[in-house]
Amino acid sequence: MQAAFPPLQAMLPPPTSKVELKIRCKNLSNRDATSLSDPQVFLFTEDRYTGKWSKEPHGMTELIKDSLNPVFVNGLQIDYRFESVQRLKFVVYDIDKHSGKWSDQDYLGEAITDLGSIIGAKGGQISLHLGHTKYTSRSFGHIIVRAEEVSTSKRVLNFSIRANDLTKKGMFKTAPSTFFVIQRANGDGTFTPVYKSEVVHQHDDPSWKQFSVKESIICNGDPSRPLKIEVVSYKSTGTHVILGTTAVFTAAQLSQQRFPHVMPIPPMTGSSVLTVQGFHVTEPPSFLDFLAGGGTIGLTVAIDFTQSNGDPRQPNSLHYRSPHGENDYSRAIRSVGNILQCYDSDKKFPVYGYGGRLGVPPTVRHCFPLNGNPVNPEVYGVDGILQAYWHALTFAELYGPTNFAPVIEEATNIAKQMEAYVGGYSILLIITDGAITDMKETVNAIRKASKHPLSIIIVGVGHARFTSMDILDGDDSCDIKKGRDIVQFVAARDYLPHNEYGFAQAILAEVPDQFMAFMTQNGIKPRPPIRIETAVPLPMIAMPVDTAAPGIISVPVAIPSPHGSPLPQHFALLGAVSPAHAPPHLAPYRPPSRPGSPSAGHYPPPAGPLPSGAAMPDPSKHGAYPPPNATAPPGASTPVYPPQPYYPAQPPQQGYPGYSPQQYPGYPAQQPGYPPQPYGYPPPQPGYPPRHNDYLGYPPQQPGYPPQQSGYPLQQPGYPPQQPGYPPQQPEHPPQQPGCPPQQTEYPAPQAPPPTSLPQPGSDIGTTHPVPPLSQPRSEGSATHTNPPVAPPASIPGDQKVSAAPTDALVASVGAMAITPAPRAPTAPQAAGGEGSRA
Repeated sequence: MQAAFPPLQAMLPPPTSKVELKIRCKNLSNRDATSLSDPQVFLFTEDRYTGKWSKEPHGMTELIKDSLNPVFVNGLQIDYRFESVQRLKFVVYDIDKHSGKWSDQDYLGEAITDLGSIIGAKGGQISLHLGHTKYTSRSFGHIIVRAEEVSTSKRVLNFSIRANDLTKKGMFKTAPSTFFVIQRANGDGTFTPVYKSEVVHQHDDPSWKQFSVKESIICNGDPSRPLKIEVVSYKSTGTHVILGTTAVFTAAQLSQQRFPHVMPIPPMTGSSVLTVQGFHVTEPPSFLDFLAGGGTIGLTVAIDFTQSNGDPRQPNSLHYRSPHGENDYSRAIRSVGNILQCYDSDKKFPVYGYGGRLGVPPTVRHCFPLNGNPVNPEVYGVDGILQAYWHALTFAELYGPTNFAPVIEEATNIAKQMEAYVGGYSILLIITDGAITDMKETVNAIRKASKHPLSIIIVGVGHARFTSMDILDGDDSCDIKKGRDIVQFVAARDYLPHNEYGFAQAILAEVPDQFMAFMTQNGIKPRPPIRIETAVPLPMIAMPVDTAAPGIISVPVAIPSPHGSPLPQHFALLGAVSPAHAPPHLAPYRPPSRPGSPSAGHYPPPAGPLPSGAAMPDPSKHGAYPPPNATAPPGASTPVYPPQPYYPAQPPQQGYPGYSPQQYPGYPAQQPGYPPQPYGYPPPQPGYPPRHNDYLGYPPQQPGYPPQQSGYPLQQPGYPPQQPGYPPQQPEHPPQQPGCPPQQTEYPAPQAPPPTSLPQPGSDIGTTHPVPPLSQPRSEGSATHTNPPVAPPASIPGDQKVSAAPTDALVASVGAMAITPAPRAPTAPQAAGGEGSRA
């Protein structure tokens, strides 16, 4: 069925800005018998076209244990559109079940409002009653939401904090378990928590881990915004106690201090202090900085070939190809592939299947290439992925079980190869229809993969319950220790087929953060941005090729390695392919070669004498040609320059570079994108028409030719060029026929050959008839002419016999059979009635 709604990108205007929502709750209902509720808030948005709430939350806060008045640290960011009504629903759950699914938790209440009401409220803060879907007559607490526009600051604040002497004084001394909270001031004088540290258990002098946090989170990009730090004693019951609070300070003031910087934390006195051991501000590279420096993102696809998908020939199968040529598998591939292929330099993607049975004898395989090539499982482009997928359905039998670990291990091996390139990253797209059967092995494989430049995106198709996928997703409250968060799960049924844009956005939303987390953890910096002046021009695309192919010029290129040693490889410069083999759209412009001109790629010598007093140009000193970027191939005497479709930093000088245009009046302006004119061309000849764009590519006028005379008739198409020394073409001559030699005017018209005497009915066949030779040289002047061959007769009437001696007339009669006998002496005719050959 055709999509009932237009694409989302066509419906939504660009956001006015991005807003962060800070949330706290008061007087929540308690659903736990022996302890307090463990609240967590989930944000849902309404589709303004369908009026339906999103099936999956737009965002969620952190989980706070045992609290009925939680103050959440993690804010929820959302795009703000001034011209739209953006309906929001805040739902509070008590998280007790570790199923990994928010809908399985205990419902505490919800509140509905719109984003404009929050932003337009006094101080950008609104308080809402929490209602219940079943009990509408009573209140289940309050939720307070504060909105603030998010700063675009890229700076990061780096802290190192410890405390001293936090042990309580008195008879019963106990070392507390402590953490600290950084809070920032609001416009109304209140403070909102923005960062919470880990808990250090039972230590008098706790030292917390060094941490880095974005400036936009701590002070929203304002270094002068007031901050304070609270030291809190942790209680497992959730009734935490504040031990002390620092005085108000700003990030700008803290950056001017000498470290370690001691800060009192009243009401604690004496030696009980908070010490900032280090603080500095950095501006780390962004995701776009890595891409600008040549970073690439590769895609690996793994498709479910288990039997639970159903027979691909039946319409109820998830692998069934609809009349429109699509299914949920192909839509997921297209949505992700169309975006990621823009960041892959070669657009070649490995494609695997898992859970299928194939081969002889049939064997279940959990990672097999869909193109049938285990050595090179890559295909070209998104269309290549889809073609391999449709073709694999014809030879792979759907079987089972559903194991993820083998494809994750294979993708990890591919990601390891990406580590050799700065900014190289890989994404594994797994498309499945249900639960996995190797959870333990999969978790171990994910933990190992998190150490390498890899993200895993799992797309669920069909209507199954994807509980195991939710557990693998690192966003859920369930704590699975698998290292860096690299897993994102999305159910296709929540978006497809009507919202492919939102589907792709949900799939790839976390990739930039996962990318940057890996680069930051491993201390990887981006390369400098590629500049136009030093970049290889677009027509010169470097691709690994077969150097034995005809017309290919193989150039050894040293590729920089992050470890310092170059990676030697041979690349073929498509711009250096001979014109007979180069694709027309990739062949760069080069002037036509002249006899004796150097081969393409060498610095051309002067094509003529230099002006008086001018010295021979030195290629090593002249700025028009860049220095050679490769050594000469074996056997070459001079360095080979790759053909340049344009030269960077070309001086905007008219005429010849290096000389004033007054020395060469009449030369046209240098055309953009063409190589500079070589030295030594003579000045233009008088009488020649001005060169226009139609003449681009013609060789320059060679010295020694007479000037073009006015009055010559226009050259007719098909005529050969006028040879020097011939008189002018006479108009009374008949038109030249195509394919004939040039019409010569100094010779008389060709004489028709004398008629050939052919035997007539009743004549003496045995008599020889003198005939001129079939081909007789005729020398006159400097040319040699031959008489045209005489056409043979259509037939010789009668069943008559001719002389056994071959005559010239007989030779002419069989001329149509291309038989030209060697000349021989004439023989005497035989008597009439003698034996002869049948004509």
